[in-house]
Amino acid sequence: MEKQLNDYQQKPVIIIDVWSHNLKYEFSRIGMAAPFFPFVSIDTEFPGVVIQPRIDGSKTGSSSRSSRSSINYKTLKANVDSLHFIQLGITLTDFNGNFPDFGGSCRIIWQFNFKEFDVSDRHAPDSIALLRQQGINFEKNRKEGVDSISFRKLLFSSSLIFYNTIRFYTYDFAYLLKIITGQPLPNDIAGFYNLMRLYFGRRIYDVKEMIKFCDGVFGGLERVASIYELKRIAGNAHCAGSDSLLTWDVFHKIFVNSKGVVKGGGCHSCILVTGFSTGLAFLGSLIYDLCSIPGFVDI
Repeated sequence: MEKQLNDYQQKPVIIIDVWSHNLKYEFSRIGMAAPFFPFVSIDTEFPGVVIQPRIDGSKTGSSSRSSRSSINYKTLKANVDSLHFIQLGITLTDFNGNFPDFGGSCRIIWQFNFKEFDVSDRHAPDSIALLRQQGINFEKNRKEGVDSISFRKLLFSSSLIFYNTIRFYTYDFAYLLKIITGQPLPNDIAGFYNLMRLYFGRRIYDVKEMIKFCDGVFGGLERVASIYELKRIAGNAHCAGSDSLLTWDVFHKIFVNSKGVVKGGGCHSCILVTGFSTGLAFLGSLIYDLCSIPGFVDI
């Protein structure tokens, strides 16, 4: 048994690029794998942040925190509503970190390339330059990429949403919610939480928020992975497939080390402009569900 496990873990991890021509086939494989690999790690790539928040410095205390939270969400909404999605990475695992291999010689994760974004659309130039440098071919995306409507239809028929046994781990939910609904984001934070609960249930964890309760751990995905001495085993940074895998590795490391993670109690909730976080509470070795967040409505 140990030899079989070692042999399995020696299989290389490959990233399957998903385009319009193989979209249905790859979704069928995801649907087959999801019941056995119910931990879903997601990463998104988008054209940067083009709208910045305006914070009123005259407010202090709880009113200031509430105001910042509201302003940050409105800024998040303005960015997501006005920009097009570029890539979505999906990594399926079990809690031991095993990936689907479908009986083949490689373990598999997925990278969906979307067609809606054009380089003439609104974007942050530095972000697009970085994504191009990391290998994203925007011209190919326009010609061969997945359209959001087809993706949404197949996602709804898959095993990834509306199932309480599936758990999601990510740095960013907002663009995913936009592509699922095909609509602008809700007008307020409570509405955002309610939709997250509707589509993903209670078991959704934002790694950007989790690291806030880890001593000495801060920064973006690459920095956090470096702090934990985690190495990227497939693909390039700032590509959604590779980043979804690294996000899982970071989550698993935090969970394994959770005894020293948090000091104090209560529920911590935040919407970030750059991380597009949804919020969670992390205490000791426990991860609290979104339904415990004040103002979150049980559906």
